[in-house]
Amino acid sequence: MNEQLLKQFGTEIRLAKVKYGETQTSLAVKCGLSDRTIGLLESGKIKNPRTMTIAKIVTVLRLDPNKWLPPEGSLPPEEVVVTLQHRLFEDYAARTGAFSRQRLKVITTAVVEVVVEIIEERYAIKVDSDKITSVITRYLNKLDG
Repeated sequence: MNEQLLKQFGTEIRLAKVKYGETQTSLAVKCGLSDRTIGLLESGKIKNPRTMTIAKIVTVLRLDPNKWLPPEGSLPPEEVVVTLQHRLFEDYAARTGAFSRQRLKVITTAVVEVVVEIIEERYAIKVDSDKITSVITRYLNKLDG
């Protein structure tokens, strides 16, 4: 991302945080990132943010993915699954007003199985399910702490 886009992304993060009542800390927890990373992104100081980092923020803050993410099909399959999982968690939380770790484990298992199957069939590539499970487990652990 060039410097102008980085600043624009930071501005959109700040505006969306206000719009959705998020703080740096609450956004960081929901994205599985640190407060410091969110702050650096807001100020445009991270010159080459990871695609997954951008995808998490775009998902949580409901930013336009077409503006900030590479074209569909260019994300590694594991990142696609984790992004879909994160969206599912957010939807579940919005509908129920709470997270139940046991329910999230069930949702996680179902989503990983279905999405991995779809990705492997559609793109004829092998997806690392263990890596996906590891990332989702880290995300769930952040909810506990």
